[in-house]
Amino acid sequence: METRTRQEMATLYGMSCIKTLKRHLDKYDLVLEERVRLTPNQQLAIFKVLGIPARLTEADLTWVEVQLEREKEERNILPPPQIYDNLEVFYPIVFSIFRDKKEPCPIMPENTRLGHLTN
Repeated sequence: METRTRQEMATLYGMSCIKTLKRHLDKYDLVLEERVRLTPNQQLAIFKVLGIPARLTEADLTWVEVQLEREKEERNILPPPQIYDNLEVFYPIVFSIFRDKKEPCPIMPENTRLGHLTN
């Protein structure tokens, strides 16, 4: 991964100017040095805070993923919990009552009403 200017980093995120990037980084107390190109480690710190930009090249994306995986192993960080789009996973008994009665569930919208569980 090569060094980048602050303007190049802003462009990766689709921002038109450095001030916008700086404003986003200030929220996380991440300060960039003036008039210095950003090293790969500084860029990695930005990616951790703002996320990985969609405009990143494949080679750079691979490098970032390897670095994040290495850091995760060194710090023994657990993977993020799985996000469920369905409350049934957490409350199966409550939802089974409504499924058996074939009534709308009061805490779920009608268009997501347990249709995939009905036999």
